[in-house]
Amino acid sequence: MLYKKPLMLLKSNGGVSGVSRQKSGGAKANVQVQVVPTAKTIPEANALAVSLGIAQSANFAGLDLNYANLLIQRLAEIRQIFPQLEQLHFIGNSKSMGKTSAPATFWSALGVPIGLTLHPKYFSSKGLKGYEEALKSMVSQKKSPVGCDTLKSVIDHEIGHYLDYGRVKGTSSTGLQLSRDSQILKIYQGMTKEEITENLSSYASKNIREFIAESWSEYQNNPHPRATAKAVGDRIVEIYQSK
Repeated sequence: MLYKKPLMLLKSNGGVSGVSRQKSGGAKANVQVQVVPTAKTIPEANALAVSLGIAQSANFAGLDLNYANLLIQRLAEIRQIFPQLEQLHFIGNSKSMGKTSAPATFWSALGVPIGLTLHPKYFSSKGLKGYEEALKSMVSQKKSPVGCDTLKSVIDHEIGHYLDYGRVKGTSSTGLQLSRDSQILKIYQGMTKEEITENLSSYASKNIREFIAESWSEYQNNPHPRATAKAVGDRIVEIYQSK
């Protein structure tokens, strides 16, 4: 959902197949994705995120190291595939950005991507007992897309928002705003809420931004993404490749 903060700070709460898919489930568009280093400590993870150019700053304190590495990996891979995507200002613990109870959050201000964070309630060493089981239940109830029953899929949903708002390097624009793309709009507007629920998820029917994020998450996590997710995912890859 979207949440207003001072200075119009917005957050969207969540949770490329492209030309070919990786075994881990991820986008690949005629790019050989390099192996992302693994941090051995939280301070090392903070430094790694900055050194890889993912974000200007990072603070994973309070999060499990495995999840810190997962977020770094997913964002590093996306920026290898879409190198024109401008880096975020911050990634890490949601509590560093403001009050939120969402498992993962994408932040933007005035249409510009700001950060992507994980909540320690879900992504700490203790975590929320039974949360991944709850994610599986959400898929079976069509609240989440097929294949999106892991914490990785929650992260990929937020990356979908990052791509939606994504700003191309060297521009002063407010970002690509994929939600205004005519082809994506045509897919979204050509479906009823019931059809979106059946072919993607009920959460995707909330608005076009969640439609894009849910499509991207399935595109990344379902080995055989359904027609809606594939059409939107392919279009996102096409847009970024044209920049």
